Amino acid sequence: MQLGRTNEGVLMAHPAVHDAAPVVVPDPDLGQRMAGFVQLADGAQSVDLNEILAFASERFADYKVPEALEIVDKIPRNALGKIDRQLLLAML
Repeated sequence: MQLGRTNEGVLMAHPAVHDAAPVVVPDPDLGQRMAGFVQLADGAQSVDLNEILAFASERFADYKVPEALEIVDKIPRNALGKIDRQLLLAML
């Protein structure tokens, strides 16, 4: 599957990632920063999140790479199938 050059697509291109959701987090000093959530692929029991971040940093400009990633069981989506970023922000 060919994934686009979206933040989600770059994270999902990693073999250990099934689904991904980068989010913009408000920051009092910088204005905003990037964080992300990943749902691991079946069979990806243990994964080094720094490896996924390094993978993303090779494919994106620094400001687009999440500063941190969190593993979730499932990326929450709304009734239209879009990522529920507000719910993810509440999980930080």
